[in-house]
Amino acid sequence: MIKDVIGKPYALESNPPESFNCWTLVSYLIPNAPQYTDQSLLSIAKQFKKQEAIFRAKGLWVQVFDFQDNDIMLFAQKDTFTHAGIYLEHDKILHAKEGAGVVIEPLKLLKMQFRNIKGYRWLQSR
Repeated sequence: MIKDVIGKPYALESNPPESFNCWTLVSYLIPNAPQYTDQSLLSIAKQFKKQEAIFRAKGLWVQVFDFQDNDIMLFAQKDTFTHAGIYLEHDKILHAKEGAGVVIEPLKLLKMQFRNIKGYRWLQSR
């Protein structure tokens, strides 16, 4: 399914599968993950600490050095989620990027932009 979204355009008000923003891309590709919508973006950003505590309690929180394929990555600035993507092997990330659309890039490019990188492993069985 990843190959089907590469190159799709970025749109803040997205319309999957024709266009994506970072949040709707994650929802579209990860089965049973929280369904991020344009409307839920603000509430997600405001609930950074609350969500982190929930994911930690469930054992779903992942350290930056422990990512595995298909882990959901959340990028924060000053304790507010501002970007999301999906980790791929060899330190790459699939994400929807303004001006570029859906791309796969080295994670190190985003590490330079975001100081706070978090992630969680969405397990269907939990």
